Amino acid sequence: MTSADIQAQARGLLARDRVGQAVRLALDHGLDDLAAELLAHGWVGMVCGAAEFEGFFEAIERIGSQRYRHWPQLEAASIYALTMQLHLRIAALRLDELEQRVPALLRENRSFLVEHQRAPFDRPDPRDGMYSWIAMMRVAQAAFGGRSEDALRLADDWRTRFARAPDHEFATVAVNEALALSMLDRTREAEREALAALRIFRRVRFEHGMVSAAVCAGCMKALSGRVNDAAALLDAAFDEAAPRLAQAPETRASLDVARNFTAFERGDIEAALADAMDRIEGRRPSPRLPVMLLIDRFVAARALMALGRAHQAAALLARPDLERPAGDWRFWDQLLTLERVRVAAVCGDYSGIDGPPDVLALLKLLTLAQRNPSAIALAALRKMVREAEDRQQESRLFMALLMKARVEQHTGNSLQARRSVTRLITAPMLRERLGSLASLAPALQPMFGDALRGLLEASGNRDERLLRLARLTGVAVEAAAEAGAPAEPLSPREEQIGAALLEGLSNRQITQRIHLSEQTVRWHLWKLFQKLGVSNRLGAAQRLSSRRPN
Repeated sequence: MTSADIQAQARGLLARDRVGQAVRLALDHGLDDLAAELLAHGWVGMVCGAAEFEGFFEAIERIGSQRYRHWPQLEAASIYALTMQLHLRIAALRLDELEQRVPALLRENRSFLVEHQRAPFDRPDPRDGMYSWIAMMRVAQAAFGGRSEDALRLADDWRTRFARAPDHEFATVAVNEALALSMLDRTREAEREALAALRIFRRVRFEHGMVSAAVCAGCMKALSGRVNDAAALLDAAFDEAAPRLAQAPETRASLDVARNFTAFERGDIEAALADAMDRIEGRRPSPRLPVMLLIDRFVAARALMALGRAHQAAALLARPDLERPAGDWRFWDQLLTLERVRVAAVCGDYSGIDGPPDVLALLKLLTLAQRNPSAIALAALRKMVREAEDRQQESRLFMALLMKARVEQHTGNSLQARRSVTRLITAPMLRERLGSLASLAPALQPMFGDALRGLLEASGNRDERLLRLARLTGVAVEAAAEAGAPAEPLSPREEQIGAALLEGLSNRQITQRIHLSEQTVRWHLWKLFQKLGVSNRLGAAQRLSSRRPN
């Protein structure tokens, strides 16, 4: 093919949003100037749409620094891609350098704004457009870096300076503002910002922005306890964006993560675990945004806990491939540490966990409650519950009510322990989050089963949400029809533990006899109770005795 043929073919690929293929075709045939031009005009499709981050930076390297400087659009593209990858320090430095070049670009009648109809940063006025883009990137970098207050302040400054900006730029800022608000546990405000952005992106038909806004709004709905509303919103976004998602694996991956999160919270625990692990293990495309990466890890860990595999959940969150460079990932590492504390609260093992002062204070309180379940620990946990409810901090609320119920049970106040578990099951921000509730059930037996049965009896066994939660956690709603007849056959391990129970052995003695951890023994006991339709050791012993021949 001639050079003209290559140019025509490459431009045709660009017109069909196949930017990566177009750039590689030009580079492979030695047309570096053409490659730079194609990448300069099509980077939005490559970085935002198809998310070929590695291919983008490889193309930049092959094009060379001289041509790279000739196309200021490539500088903007690199800053955007570096920000998405959380290389925030170098992205901020390059953004400062680009801002210093704006006067020279204006004198040369040039701009780094992309001439692409789907780009959220197009504007007719190059001066305002470039300064607006730079200000928007500062908001994004602050939000992605966990500097929430800075992000909100920068967003307000942007609105003041660029009050006449196009609507889709307001929507772009609103999505980043929603992310910052969510980090401050202001989920309702974050949801409102994301929904406002979603309406604008729908109107201008910008699919990447629409999906980003829908994912943010959907996650906020789910975190505030409205899981069914969240699932409906995300399903609608998927249907709307479906024609474009095939060529946008990064966008598709973020939407898949959010939809899997709602599926888990609705009770599809095993399917959600498999879906999340496919991305974690690299069998399916995984998004690069830190919050989406963490959601997959959290869903997988909580699903493992719901299945009685809490130690596997702890091992998953402690995997070395989850570690990130210090600084850029500081905020996200803190979220990961909080989730590790949550799993540790279920396992009862806080070793190897470190973090910032507020996390260390939380660890100290939980360790105190575990080792010395006293009135002092109980008072501190009550305070933690109140603060978590006031601030809508769902992870801390989970941990506080979990430990509060355990301490109350240990100190002989079984009725108050059951009330604490009832409060956990009925808390507004947790009500529809069946997956997360199921993840705590193994650590709260038999209190969890007692509380759930009490709530079901009060509803006349008609509450579908509670009935589904009972099925997920193996809580027997009604006793078996015949005395001693379990709802399903006992496993060999449950038969072994049942025999030890009839001998009157304690959990510690059972642990020593069959060489299992005490946590695993408690899990098998709980499953045994559910199959026998009882809620305590005495009832289990009576049922097991009735099954044995004289």
